[in-house]
Amino acid sequence: MDRRLENENKVFQMAPVAMLLVKGPSLTVALANDRFLDHWETNAEYLTGKPLMEVIPEFAGNDFDTRLRKVMTTGETISVYGLPLVITRQGKKVNVFINFNCAPYREENGALSGVIIVLRDVTLEITSREQLIASEARFRALIEEAPVATCLFTGPEMKVEFINAMMISSWGKDFTVKHKPLIEALPELKGQPFMEILGEVYTSGKTYSAKAMRVNLVVEGVLGSYYYDYTLKPLLNEKSEVYGIINIAINVTREVLGRKKLEESETKLRGIISAAPAGIGLFV
Repeated sequence: MDRRLENENKVFQMAPVAMLLVKGPSLTVALANDRFLDHWETNAEYLTGKPLMEVIPEFAGNDFDTRLRKVMTTGETISVYGLPLVITRQGKKVNVFINFNCAPYREENGALSGVIIVLRDVTLEITSREQLIASEARFRALIEEAPVATCLFTGPEMKVEFINAMMISSWGKDFTVKHKPLIEALPELKGQPFMEILGEVYTSGKTYSAKAMRVNLVVEGVLGSYYYDYTLKPLLNEKSEVYGIINIAINVTREVLGRKKLEESETKLRGIISAAPAGIGLFV
């Protein structure tokens, strides 16, 4: 190994990421640091002086060799994000995702002669993100298919993250309320107890339930009073911090108004009887 490569090898070994230097038209391996060797469970003696696609066949395909040659031809740096590969670890085939940054390597006279490859395994990041997306999809379906009015608010601004058709109908709105802060979606809630209660649930992390709670809503352009049995349940993240609130509500307006009407009728009837001449009574 010449003095320049020796110095570059020292730099490679100090790098906190996996690094590789390939040179010439065959993309021959000139340098590989320990982080790269550990990741691919190989050694420098096996790699050095051999074509990359021969000793690391996992790189063949995905047009990876074509991209490396383009770097050598144009002198441009190329980045590849989340490249899927199947590699062998401990004798087993595993799926991984790798970020590559491929930069031109020049000789002392300025001639392009190779490519410096920096690699980072992002398998955990991508699989975690995919799992999160799948989990969110299941959660969204759970809310949208719930048999009662249900929605999810997120963040201190109470953004309407997920909502089903029953809740939309109950609010007298349409699906344009999605992804809006609740106070923007339902401005008539300003100054009403519901917003304050939401804030308390978000701060305390405690579930709140209420029966026949009155809420004033604008439905079909008319402000009216509606009554709900509802539950506000906080959702926690991996740090046990509240990040959202599930709102499950049942519209009991008809029952409440019916009961109020009955109570008013009974009160009125008792008043009539009380004011009537002696001898008139109420028999049930």
